[in-house]
Amino acid sequence: MKRLLLLTWIVLACACQKDLLDVTSGQNSDQLITIKSPFLERTTLQLTPYAFDSALVQKPEKYSFSPGTKFPLLIFFHGTGEAANDGGLQALMKIGPPKYMADSLRLGDFITVCPQDEDGYRTSDNVDAVITAAIQKYRVDTNRIYLTGLSAGARNAMNYITENKTYAQRIAAVAAMSIITMNKAHTNNFNYFARYGVNCRIYVGDSDRRYFDENVAYNDAINKYEPQMSKLFIYNGAHSGWNKVYKPDRRQYSNVYDWLVSCSRP
Repeated sequence: MKRLLLLTWIVLACACQKDLLDVTSGQNSDQLITIKSPFLERTTLQLTPYAFDSALVQKPEKYSFSPGTKFPLLIFFHGTGEAANDGGLQALMKIGPPKYMADSLRLGDFITVCPQDEDGYRTSDNVDAVITAAIQKYRVDTNRIYLTGLSAGARNAMNYITENKTYAQRIAAVAAMSIITMNKAHTNNFNYFARYGVNCRIYVGDSDRRYFDENVAYNDAINKYEPQMSKLFIYNGAHSGWNKVYKPDRRQYSNVYDWLVSCSRP
């Protein structure tokens, strides 16, 4: 009996060890999924000496063939529903740019970086660390850095631009989807969009009862400082529907990717 128990324990221990090795060697289910798409890579962004984000990346088709060329950088910030610790990248593929990257669609002539954090709420300093890490890792045209995000991720992007002038001056344009409530410390700085030349588009669902009025107000407040600095797009849907806007071949909204890549720092 003891011999049988010992053999059972050894088998279970080996199985557990194999699972651990599979994860640490990058052979977990997320890694297998990323391999299925030729336009999707898994990477890590070192934010501090002690912290990193897992991320999904799509590089332009010409990236490998143009070693001296720099490319626009698009960073996507997810919402709370796609948050996870390292190894949860499958959740990130449900919505927005990562979904289409996983479906083997090209978004445009960007280096597209989709980092994942554990709850979806980032400080502006953390956003800045993501941008810096991406610049260090890839050949980025620093006059053409774009932010986009949905829900909490949209607020992360908007907060970053309105945090201080140094941060605002890094960004050429932002596309924000259904921004959740911002605090006055940031909404009081909506003049930064006009002052530092940050182009803005705000997208919100017509049935987004909780955030619709706020998103309209944010758009109007930005345009108070310079007309047409921000443009509001209203789509059919509630606090969702972002895939309609992010789909690469969708033209109803003038294709968010085409618009972003047309913007550059003044």
